[in-house]
Amino acid sequence: MTGEGRRRPAEGFVPKIVFTDLDGTLLARDKTLPARNLEAVRLLGERDIPLVPCTGRPVSGLTPVVLDLPDIRYIVYANGAGVWDLEADGPGAEAALGRRIVGAPIRKVTLSKESFLAAYDALGDLDITFDLFADGRAYSERKRFERLGEFGLEPNLLRQIRLSRTAVDEPLPELAERARDLERMTIYYRTPEDADRVRAVLEADPRLVVTSSELTNFEASAVGATKGLALEWLSGRLGIDPGAAIAFGDGMNDVSMMEAAGLGVALADAQPGVAELADDVTALGCSEGGVGEYLERLLA
Repeated sequence: MTGEGRRRPAEGFVPKIVFTDLDGTLLARDKTLPARNLEAVRLLGERDIPLVPCTGRPVSGLTPVVLDLPDIRYIVYANGAGVWDLEADGPGAEAALGRRIVGAPIRKVTLSKESFLAAYDALGDLDITFDLFADGRAYSERKRFERLGEFGLEPNLLRQIRLSRTAVDEPLPELAERARDLERMTIYYRTPEDADRVRAVLEADPRLVVTSSELTNFEASAVGATKGLALEWLSGRLGIDPGAAIAFGDGMNDVSMMEAAGLGVALADAQPGVAELADDVTALGCSEGGVGEYLERLLA
């Protein structure tokens, strides 16, 4: 819904489950958790309302600020390519800063190797980043990884990307051939001409869904790998009507999630165009605890 048609939450509406993006939404710009948001997380736990972080990060990009959230069981990662259950039996995985994450994925939607190889073949000559998310990690060719600082990324974002990427010396097509499950690819660009070419190549592949989390990137996953479909799948698994869910986000990769929920809420400082696609907007930005303030009012 847009403009005057935007729906407002009915008085007394209480969500049965909460989905929220991480970077720029639940987390502040500096990747910390605002105190107001932490209090809201605790309030949800007291009321037995599940909170599900939904991120574009790979499993390896999960940091302690996320893993140490109280009462968290499920995490949607790689833009919906996977759903992780912290209580599932499995070998776990290595997360950021050497932290082990327990559990296992309970849903995976894999990207075809053909799609990745075709995109790389068509775009690999451009002056762009080209990251492959596979098997819970994000890989970047070292020659591109070492030039990330030249792409004008916001310092906190640049630090997070560097933390969550594994630099490799081999060409990504070779790594893709050996990988078990491809999850998605992410491309940052510098010029409008490169942006047009990247968009054209990715959107021409009917096996891909293309979105973005920043103003200068594209993210491509398999059709079916969206935050919105992950919300619907996990809600169904838990016996909860998606119409009873609330979803918070700040980027275009969050729109499917906000549309799938009964109430989709954009952050006050969301990227251009996102608020127009949401049902409501927080009063505060991410660094001021916009999610927490909104939930406090909703649950009062």
